[in-house]
Amino acid sequence: MSRKAIIIGSAPISANLADRPLDDYFKMAVNKSWRLRTDYDAHVFLKSLKPQDRPSPTPGMNSVGVEKFSPVLNKAGGLFLTSGSVTMIAGYWAVSHARARIVSFYGCDLVFDAGDDGKTHYYGSGDEGPLKGNFQYNLRQEDRSIRLFIWALMHRTLLTNSSAVPGTKLCFPQVPLDVETPKLYQSACASPEYAALLKLGGAALAFEAENRTPMFERKQRLFEDDADAIAAMDRMMDHWGSLRPAVDAFCARVTALVDQP
Repeated sequence: MSRKAIIIGSAPISANLADRPLDDYFKMAVNKSWRLRTDYDAHVFLKSLKPQDRPSPTPGMNSVGVEKFSPVLNKAGGLFLTSGSVTMIAGYWAVSHARARIVSFYGCDLVFDAGDDGKTHYYGSGDEGPLKGNFQYNLRQEDRSIRLFIWALMHRTLLTNSSAVPGTKLCFPQVPLDVETPKLYQSACASPEYAALLKLGGAALAFEAENRTPMFERKQRLFEDDADAIAAMDRMMDHWGSLRPAVDAFCARVTALVDQP
């Protein structure tokens, strides 16, 4: 398993990839970003994406809706811990199905501020989807990105951020496209920072197991009506957030490896 993958979002910066050669990547679109190119290998989308905004089924592109990604999220801890953001969902699905050692994110920074041209998305003005609501599982995206990042490392996959716009919520190493090599992956996984994150990740998952309540297996309304479940989720997110210094140290190691001749 040496192929690399890329998850492309709908941020304005994603327009840079409309014609860029990406033959070396397993290419994944999220929600409306499928319109940028015609050579995607997979399209991950939320139920809220209207049928007219979805691509026509093609033999070469895997259509990944809730029926396909829900089992992945359930195995990874459940929606209330993994997030309902399509960016995070695509990340968990990619680790499980893209068969890649390195998965890059581009235009998925979860920043929705309009630029000087008024655009929030490559196609103009858009919305934040479920993130616009106050759903508990869509809050604290930086902490949830730390969880995804370490969970991916525990599954022998390195996540990188190749767009990294100011204010990005993705706590991944910032690595330009086309330098994600097997050597980078191997060197990163041989570092002491990697070993430290694996140990911390195992402890964090054990902490989750200790703090889960029966409501974590229930529907959103029942979960969010239970104060004990919300408090338990916040404890878990606090724990993942406390790992930020160790994540930053590993990200610095990866960046240094990229800069090496």
